Amino acid sequence: MANEMDNTYMRQAIALARQGEFNARPNPMVGCVIVANGQVVGQGSHLQCGEAHAEVNALKEAATQAHGATAYVTLEPCAHTGRTGPCIDALIRAGIKRVVIATLDPHPLVCGKGMKALEAAGISVTEGVMTSEAKSLNPGFFSRIMRQKPYVRVKLGMSLDAKVAMQNGQSQWITSSAARQDVQRFRASSGAILTTSDTLLQDNCRLTVREIAGVSTPLRVVIDTHLKSPSSSLLFREPGKVVVAVSEKVPAATIEDWLQAANASDVDCIGLPLYQQHVDFSVLLDWLAENEVNDLFVEAGAHFVGAILQAGLVDELLVYIAPKLLGNNTIAMANLPNIQQLSEHINGEYIDVDKVGPDVRLRIVLSDFARAHHDHS
Repeated sequence: MANEMDNTYMRQAIALARQGEFNARPNPMVGCVIVANGQVVGQGSHLQCGEAHAEVNALKEAATQAHGATAYVTLEPCAHTGRTGPCIDALIRAGIKRVVIATLDPHPLVCGKGMKALEAAGISVTEGVMTSEAKSLNPGFFSRIMRQKPYVRVKLGMSLDAKVAMQNGQSQWITSSAARQDVQRFRASSGAILTTSDTLLQDNCRLTVREIAGVSTPLRVVIDTHLKSPSSSLLFREPGKVVVAVSEKVPAATIEDWLQAANASDVDCIGLPLYQQHVDFSVLLDWLAENEVNDLFVEAGAHFVGAILQAGLVDELLVYIAPKLLGNNTIAMANLPNIQQLSEHINGEYIDVDKVGPDVRLRIVLSDFARAHHDHS
């Protein structure tokens, strides 16, 4: 049975887990607190993919004090050898007496097996402490494992009257520098950042991570059905891997010529089937999941955003609203021609409302999956 003390220590473990926000991917963020005789004797986070897990780091700090202690872990300890060894073995060897788990790991190699292995070793296990808060740490990881596709977050910067650009395409800058800096954190915590060739042609964007030390730019993806992006675009000049998703009907020779013109070793093209004359976004999501992308961060124009909203492929909207009115000679946040009646609306739920500089930041979940994997307290 969980008690208030369990909640207190699990809350500390959840805070620790966030230390892996930028570099744990594609692994989940995990935190661990070890308590002996009412005192915290060890703390750990999973900081870097391929390096020690949270439990191992906490056990190292606790040393011999771990014997007979209680371990609080935000995610079920792993029971298999992946990039590192099984955490259950480390907990058992250390003489841990009780393990408190926030939520089971959905991975089929782990789900329930870690808990059963601990119990088989004579360790008392409590599962389900602060579950919703722990799941909120890793919606992308849960999405990739459970749905075989990334968690899709769409970023929008707009005016108070929901406009994202003037009719001539001018959009720099509607929102403040504080809002743009805040976006960097969401970029950095994503497995991939996606835009379209139309946005690239309009803005010549880089989609890099700036102003956050020690974080490399995630995979950048450009949807470019007919391969019309200029090979000289700034995005292809910046360090970091770029994938251009084109129609599978684009000739191999055309792709080869374009790649030679781009002259960038980290740029590649993948051919995908079409849906309504454009690269099939659903198939691209499958490809991203197969390549261990947990969270996809979308920064694109109103037509693309409207299309994926209407297709029900967006989990979350990240909306920055500037206290500006831009009037009628503008482009709205999303092109949604299929909505003709009020009853046909797309329904969302606020999970976060914050002030960022002079602007307001809204986080709105749209999918049932997103609603189930966010803390609403």
